[in-house]
Amino acid sequence: MASSEVDWKPKIGMGFDSMEEASKFWFAYSFRVGFRVRVRFTNKKKDGSVSSCRLVCCKEGLKRKEKRYAYEGKYTRGDIRTNCPVRITLSRKNGKLVINDFEEEHNHDLQNSETTHMLWSHRKITEVQAYEIDLANDSGLRQKSTFQLLSTQPCQ
Repeated sequence: MASSEVDWKPKIGMGFDSMEEASKFWFAYSFRVGFRVRVRFTNKKKDGSVSSCRLVCCKEGLKRKEKRYAYEGKYTRGDIRTNCPVRITLSRKNGKLVINDFEEEHNHDLQNSETTHMLWSHRKITEVQAYEIDLANDSGLRQKSTFQLLSTQPCQ
């Protein structure tokens, strides 16, 4: 394998200066592989700094069955979780957040590279795009017209 293919994969012992840096790395990795992500837990010290955390695939775990709507005829959404084991666990060592656990194998299908950008955790707009949307809304343009306007502009 070329070193460029390995550089974007998490490795045990990898260090990050902040939680934001670790999150950006995990989001970039998940975007490249093709899955959504979420934060499972974050432990903080009294001063507010992160002491440990776990970043996981969005399909990690299983939801509890809610009994309160079972007999009322209420519609409940289908569960998307598959108890996927993919995760990284970080803990603070010598002032850095260090990966001390990494699971790589998913138990579900992944998104292909053409549609990964549409996953919820990877949908991002720039400040300029947000300003343009607000400006179009303030000028009375309807949502459909705003989307058509933005779709004609080149990506930035």
